[in-house]
Amino acid sequence: MLSPTNLFATVFEGNTKSNAIVIVDEENNTIEYIYTQSEDEVVEGVFEDIPDNAWYNEFVSILKQINVVDGVSESEFAPNREITRSEFVKLIAAIEKVELSSYGSISTFSDVSLGDWYNEYLSWAVEVGIAEGVGNDKFLGQNYISREEAIVMLYRYALSHGNGIIYSQRYNSQYGKPSFYDENEISQWAEDGVVFLATVGVISGDENGMLHPLANLTRSEAAKMIATYYLFDKKPTLINDDVALSYYGSLDYEYEVALVENTDISEEDVNFYDGIMMAEGEPYTMNGTLELLLGFDGNNRISPSWCGEQHRNLTNYALYILSEDNINNKTPKKITMLTGSTSNYKYSEAAIAYIAEGSVDPDKNETDYSMARHYYHYSYDYNAYGVPIDREGYSKDNSIVSGADYKPWKHNARWMFNDHYYNARIAFEAGNYEYAYKELGKSIHYLEDTNAPHHAALIDNASSNNGHMNYENWVKNNWYASYWETSAAGSYPFMINSSFLKISNNFSKLACDSYSDCAAYVSYPATARSATEINLKRTQRAVAGLLYRYLKDTGRDH
Repeated sequence: MLSPTNLFATVFEGNTKSNAIVIVDEENNTIEYIYTQSEDEVVEGVFEDIPDNAWYNEFVSILKQINVVDGVSESEFAPNREITRSEFVKLIAAIEKVELSSYGSISTFSDVSLGDWYNEYLSWAVEVGIAEGVGNDKFLGQNYISREEAIVMLYRYALSHGNGIIYSQRYNSQYGKPSFYDENEISQWAEDGVVFLATVGVISGDENGMLHPLANLTRSEAAKMIATYYLFDKKPTLINDDVALSYYGSLDYEYEVALVENTDISEEDVNFYDGIMMAEGEPYTMNGTLELLLGFDGNNRISPSWCGEQHRNLTNYALYILSEDNINNKTPKKITMLTGSTSNYKYSEAAIAYIAEGSVDPDKNETDYSMARHYYHYSYDYNAYGVPIDREGYSKDNSIVSGADYKPWKHNARWMFNDHYYNARIAFEAGNYEYAYKELGKSIHYLEDTNAPHHAALIDNASSNNGHMNYENWVKNNWYASYWETSAAGSYPFMINSSFLKISNNFSKLACDSYSDCAAYVSYPATARSATEINLKRTQRAVAGLLYRYLKDTGRDH
């Protein structure tokens, strides 16, 4: 189960070193630090009645730092006191930062007066569909709230503002949905909220697997529920062995010219950065079991390209490369039980199917804003948060993409690559494996797009000879055995040890540089073929590297 202790980064203020949760607000260009504990140290209790080692101390500390909770006095929090229905509504309104002046002019329920301290909070909660009362036009704001009532309110809040941790949560019979030993006590009207919030890791049972849905919620339990939800909603920077998977660019955000432009680099640099390196090894002989699992035909290999369903082929073949590298001791660590048909394999048959499904989904369901999300150019003047400076939302062919919800920093392939991988990390740790693997597949899709020359050069023009769809179909229909990669050995260190911004800039630059050669496929097919081979092999190596990184990031690289 993911907790705030898994989300901290090491930050420096002058000579002072601290552990903090780092939340980057790209739209407003701000970074927020919420100080927390690590395995070696704890945050001092912010109230005198909370011991430093209390399980709820860090949750109360987080909410205190973001001005969501107060104590019952300056020195006391009363962690074991039960919380009322009105107090829980106030907590949700606090993380939403509701402007109360717009609410409270009328009474919402017959048992709520205009002068009641919580009337404004409740008016907002009713308007957005969070609070529905208990029937007979009553809210019973002074009554204590049960755990299942609080869960349902928080679930409705998630639905009301389009929280990304809620959508597309589905279950498969192989993995099942979250369960509790006392789940028969959960009211029918609360089942959806319990299942969804348990799936994404916002709530969990006690050490005995019990939810206690009918018990009253305490202030300490409410703090854990609200703090965990807040962090999952804000998507703070994740740090993996000092490497940032960030929202976005709070660490390692600069475009590194030496990485992608210098071709006169040492052998060590080549092996680490996987720049223009060509893989070594003999072509595959298609035999064994994994190619059958992936749907390969030993007599007629599927063709690789970046278009449509071809994402499935590139993704599946990258998994084959990872498996072969693992067998031949070319991965950083030897992975046991890597691929197989049952759920005890790290990439099981079901997991592979979900990844493949996710890898083609964005071309079907993430097509808004003229497909802007599928393009990324390394050289735009992005600031530390990924926002283009002095530019509107430029996308394909430098056309301007606009709209009330369009965010230039959010609607590009780099952002989507990072975002879906982040979701895959969080969902796996929450135990929602089907969703996790589908999100991993979507992340792979955008990594592949970043490696596609027309996408990197922001070229669309589907009707012209150099249009990206025409080119990618040419690649699909005129494929060569040399397009298949044989090993990703040089890619693993770069894919493991780089931020997603660095990965995207590297591949975008390399793919963009090859655009002219690839676009010449009508007049100079041999030139286009050579450039295409380099890009396709690089793409396969990059995806194999990401598949390995996912095992490492989820603690399964053994």
